[in-house]
Amino acid sequence: MVVGNSKFAQGLQIYLLSRDHSCLKSEFQLGRGKIKVDCIENLPAVEVKLGEHVFLTVGDYYLTERKSH
Repeated sequence: MVVGNSKFAQGLQIYLLSRDHSCLKSEFQLGRGKIKVDCIENLPAVEVKLGEHVFLTVGDYYLTERKSH
């Protein structure tokens, strides 16, 4: 992922929030926990990792945080 690029982060956030939750979940399952986002205008393609860059539920985030402490 691109570090420090707020325009990119905002575009990625808008893209992910606009997606249907069940379709997004299915894409991550098919991609073995990863998806490639390459449809944000004027921004490079990026690989997004489930549980590292994005969480689909609050519970997933909470469990990851508990494991790291």
